[in-house]
Amino acid sequence: MPHDRFFLLRSHLHLVNDLEKLAENNDVFFKVCPLYDAIRSGCLELPLEENLCVDEQMVPFRGTLSVKQFIKGKPHPWGVKIYFLCGKSGMAYGFLMHQGTTMELSQEHRKQLGDGVVYHLSQRITEANHKLYFDNYFTTYNLLELLAERKIPSAGTARVSRFGRPPLQSDKEMAKKPRGSYDEVISRDGKVALVKWYDNRPVGGKKVKCNSCKCSDSFIRYLTGCCSLYKF
Repeated sequence: MPHDRFFLLRSHLHLVNDLEKLAENNDVFFKVCPLYDAIRSGCLELPLEENLCVDEQMVPFRGTLSVKQFIKGKPHPWGVKIYFLCGKSGMAYGFLMHQGTTMELSQEHRKQLGDGVVYHLSQRITEANHKLYFDNYFTTYNLLELLAERKIPSAGTARVSRFGRPPLQSDKEMAKKPRGSYDEVISRDGKVALVKWYDNRPVGGKKVKCNSCKCSDSFIRYLTGCCSLYKF
């Protein structure tokens, strides 16, 4: 098939009828909704693994799109951001496409996008034998409280600046100690712990303390990249 004919046919390929779009429909990805829903439905039918994580991934795209983003440092800095719920194996069990204020989040979570995404994707976790991990983009105290109420043990790196002034050792004090040293503070109800440990540099993390599993007694190192979960 000639090059020009291929692109001509592709430009006329439609999954929905544009004339049937409702005026109140603000979905940026309206034209690919049938494909999007079909793939996500398949993911939602898969049985969950024990260890799960939520992370973001960029789909390379340089065309014209209102929700296209540029994130410095990513392998593909230009593209569409998708939030994934994945297992340690790399299998996707749910995802949510970033589209600003029109995302499928409740009104109370739209102001706090990071924890709102985690809470939304974790809705399909209905059993207590799963553990959830995420990085500092998502971690907030309110999120961990909500997950604790649902009996979901969770852990993630944290931006200490989000939590007022926790009584943790300073970076200079931690730098004088050997690698693996840590400092920890626990919430008054004993459900959430904020840990600061020294690796190559000081790192902050939060976790839900859970007496029914061992995850609260070990440090979780979350490496950048979808489903890269390691304990040390």
